[in-house]
Amino acid sequence: MSGALERGIHLLGKGDIVNATLEFQSAVQEAPASEDAHSCFALCLMRQRRNDEAEQVIHQFLQTSPTSYECLILLAEIKRGRSDLEGAIATCQKAIAIEPNRAEAHGILGSCYLKKFDAKHAIEHLKLATQIAPDVEPYHHYLGAAYSIEMKTLLMENELSQAMRLDPRNVQNYLVLGSHYLRMGIVGKALDAVMSGLRKMPKSGQLHELAAIALTMIKQDEEAEVHYKKAIEDKPDLKPSFGLWLIDQGRFEEAKSIFQATVAQKPQLAIGYYGLLQCQKGAASESLKEPMMKIACDLNTSLINKMYASYGMGKLTEQEGDYQSAFRYYDQANEAAFILHSHNAPFSLERIRSDRDLIIKKYESLKSQKIEGMESARPIFIVGMIRSGTTLLDQIVSSHPLVASAGELRFWIEKSIGLVAKPEENDREILRKVAVEYEEYVSLLSKGKPFHTDKMPLYFSYLGLIHLALPHARFLHIQRDPADTCLSIFTTYFGGGSQFVYNRSNTAEYYKEYLKFMEYWRRHLPAENLLELHYEDLVLNKEATVRNVIEFCGLSWDEACLHHEKNTSAINTPSRWQARQPVYTSSIGRWKNYKDWIPEFVSLRQEGISSS
Repeated sequence: MSGALERGIHLLGKGDIVNATLEFQSAVQEAPASEDAHSCFALCLMRQRRNDEAEQVIHQFLQTSPTSYECLILLAEIKRGRSDLEGAIATCQKAIAIEPNRAEAHGILGSCYLKKFDAKHAIEHLKLATQIAPDVEPYHHYLGAAYSIEMKTLLMENELSQAMRLDPRNVQNYLVLGSHYLRMGIVGKALDAVMSGLRKMPKSGQLHELAAIALTMIKQDEEAEVHYKKAIEDKPDLKPSFGLWLIDQGRFEEAKSIFQATVAQKPQLAIGYYGLLQCQKGAASESLKEPMMKIACDLNTSLINKMYASYGMGKLTEQEGDYQSAFRYYDQANEAAFILHSHNAPFSLERIRSDRDLIIKKYESLKSQKIEGMESARPIFIVGMIRSGTTLLDQIVSSHPLVASAGELRFWIEKSIGLVAKPEENDREILRKVAVEYEEYVSLLSKGKPFHTDKMPLYFSYLGLIHLALPHARFLHIQRDPADTCLSIFTTYFGGGSQFVYNRSNTAEYYKEYLKFMEYWRRHLPAENLLELHYEDLVLNKEATVRNVIEFCGLSWDEACLHHEKNTSAINTPSRWQARQPVYTSSIGRWKNYKDWIPEFVSLRQEGISSS
């Protein structure tokens, strides 16, 4: 070892990276064939973010020593840092050919595949990395994230548990775990993961934001607001997210002031204009159009910026009657949203059908056991496809003075997933326990009222299981023209989570599976428990339809049900504005304006109508 190399290592150990760099530079000059000198010199340059210089040093050495594993690893790290994933992958493959049993190349290669959302190849290499170097935290973190994409929950939990043991203060471990549970609808476990992270990192804005999202899902709005404000203390850029939350709460003026400030301070951010559009109904200010169009057409803007601007421009051009342009903008928005979110819950028709078969099998097994459910509970469940009118119906029913709105709970998604996964011998005890737990849970949300609504559109998958647990529950299934429903999904931003949105073909296929599920429940649920109605009847023949709904729910008539716009319940769905307005008819037949560009949705009309 040269003197310069030895001195450089000593200085680096003391944290004197500047002088260590100078010594390593001298070592390279003293020993131009030394791999250690070149790799140490490049590493110091990289730590100072002088990656171009580091890459030059590496390439210079690789010209004469192309099989240098250490230099190839550093080069792969540089390429990964620049998002040159293909270059990093190719470099790692060269390194693996030289040293197949070393962890670094497998770890970097796996993380690159993960960034490409190629979970299969990511898992292959990250498993090798964790086997070779079991005490390296990032390998377990990346492997856990890859298992999350594949929805392999137990394997994900195991890897993230290892990662947390090795580095309890890596916030990303708690975020991946919490976000995974939220995608599954398991809010309790999501909060456990987030709160565990906050006990170690109480000022983490990312964890506070995720806590706020989870708490909102279970109607703990006051606590959610506290966490949003703490998140903003750490990350002021989260103010627009808080603004969207305020819109959900019906606090439009407060939200408007946040988005006006965003537009004034950061006019290049489309979320400011998008937020302002969500705060109002009808013709939007012409002043918003020019900056949003500029962002939507900017080839160099970020994907999320383009997405928000494109959704906004879709709405503006639709209001102007330019439906071809509106479709183009909505299509652009969906393409961006699909790239941003599809990896969170990849669409799998095979998995959806398999889940349906398992749910029906469990229901038929439970039904054959003649299990006695909770006799006293009388919830009113509102189900259907998303964007079919469930929020409007919830606002109408919960306008009755005896009915509280519990909002969009995910209780039965979480519990049904667990029930289906468990062996049959404990079914009777588990179902009874779940029913008691549900009644205790909703009693905290019902504000002392004897009835409550539980509006979760995607509960349609679990109607039979819920009925067995709560035999006196009422189910309101609202249907809407399938082309209008799917078009509304296409033109709406939902964030992450739903596996079938942002792609027209996926949406159409999922709609068909929804019809099959409802056809099964229609045959098996008692008529006194299931009422099916049409959105179009609710809008065009409101009083007669609402009276029928209220009578079905076992309630006496109250005129307040005809004035749902006065209902002040929080609405954390994209229907936040419409559901606070008097009923209007403009959304009926909206699909006709787009019929030339949405054949997947138009073809559903006959199928949807014939199945209702």
